[in-house]
Amino acid sequence: VQRLFFRSKWIEVCRSSYEVCMQALISLARQNKWPEGAWQAALQTWSQKGIAEKSWKDLAPIVISKEVIIPEALLPSFSSWLESSSQISVVAEYFSKHYKTPRSILY
Repeated sequence: VQRLFFRSKWIEVCRSSYEVCMQALISLARQNKWPEGAWQAALQTWSQKGIAEKSWKDLAPIVISKEVIIPEALLPSFSSWLESSSQISVVAEYFSKHYKTPRSILY
């Protein structure tokens, strides 16, 4: 129950305080700290229309970086986020130039 409460609150915070959540998770990722529940909820939230393009602009440098290694447990969440983001024209254009599919960026 407590975990479900945290997840629903975190999703709400990811929507209402996007910049704070994004910067916090990026900061943790650069320290190789990956709170799975927080990332899963954030990526689910940021996959939604209207925020996906913004999240792409902020997260793409992290996802593409050779210095940051995304934990295997989070690859499905990142893959779903990438697939959702790939529907946005600027992202689709990027993928068509650099990768065969959105998933190939992670694998």
